[in-house]
Amino acid sequence: MTSTVVLCIGNRDSGDDAIGPYIADHAPTLPDTIFIDADTTPERTTATIKRHHPTHLILIDAADMNQPPGTIRRIPPHKIQTLSISTHGLPLSLLVDYLTPTIPHITLIGIQPNTLTGPLSSVATTAATTLLDRLKRNTLEEIPILT
Repeated sequence: MTSTVVLCIGNRDSGDDAIGPYIADHAPTLPDTIFIDADTTPERTTATIKRHHPTHLILIDAADMNQPPGTIRRIPPHKIQTLSISTHGLPLSLLVDYLTPTIPHITLIGIQPNTLTGPLSSVATTAATTLLDRLKRNTLEEIPILT
């Protein structure tokens, strides 16, 4: 049993949308935590997630939140449908709705992209480093909520 699953979502070939896979590649070893690189199909990971019976699920994805590039925000469930999130086909709101009955604590972390072409931007890399540090220190609750 794993208490926390960190689902890292994004397209490695689409600039800052690669933020999720970048975080999965640089994931620290944390007790009772696994990181999953969901690529652009997070819905394909539901069986793996459920198999671990987590109490916490953290989804990390690029999200157009109308914020400065590199901004990190916790996105409340009611805001998920209103945002342009990543390049995957299935809306994350459906994934969250599907997993909510079995996982008590689900958190979506959005990072405002700078570009969706070329390599990961330096501003996204800096944001990823900040987020990785917050994961190591277990201080995600200090990330502001998107209003």
